[in-house]
Amino acid sequence: FIYVVGATNSSSSGLSLPVTTGAFQTTVTTNTCGGNAFFGILCFHQYAVKVDPAATKVVYATWISGSFGETPSAMAVDASGNVTVAGATPSQDYPVTPGAYQLTNFASLPPQNTASQFGGSSLILPVTGYVTKLNSTGSGLVFSTYLGGSSVDAINSIATDSTGRIFLGGVAFSPDFPGLPVVPAACRPSYVYPLAFAT
Repeated sequence: FIYVVGATNSSSSGLSLPVTTGAFQTTVTTNTCGGNAFFGILCFHQYAVKVDPAATKVVYATWISGSFGETPSAMAVDASGNVTVAGATPSQDYPVTPGAYQLTNFASLPPQNTASQFGGSSLILPVTGYVTKLNSTGSGLVFSTYLGGSSVDAINSIATDSTGRIFLGGVAFSPDFPGLPVVPAACRPSYVYPLAFAT
């Protein structure tokens, strides 16, 4: 089978991914995540698609997304056909599963405005990491959790082993990223340089 994970803001009047019957998430809420004084740019929302080996039929297509979109950066497929995807999201309502390791997006830096070449400014939202495992039929989540601290973090690599363990790599701006040594407040610089991590 062929597996595709990506993100799109494919329609200015509402997103139009051809989701399949029984998909985990059939709709998304469109919001503006950037732009300038003249036009807004819709958020890019994450999707997952499974296609048959001959690329003649979509087995499933589903959104996996919160209100302000995602940037998926890594994907792995296990022997059972479950898809694990990871990346970064500013969404406070990204789909997480009950009892997940981290149920809340703690990224709390204020949104940043950057100058645009077309005039006005572009909004940059604080993001946090996430890791999500979609079942083999695209109908539900095996698990899904945020993974990040109070600043900006992202996951950009995944590896799995034969026992089903998942290994993640990425970058962390947060001084309180889960599992990393906490930087005392008195020792934190005004700008926190990104720290590579593997977990």
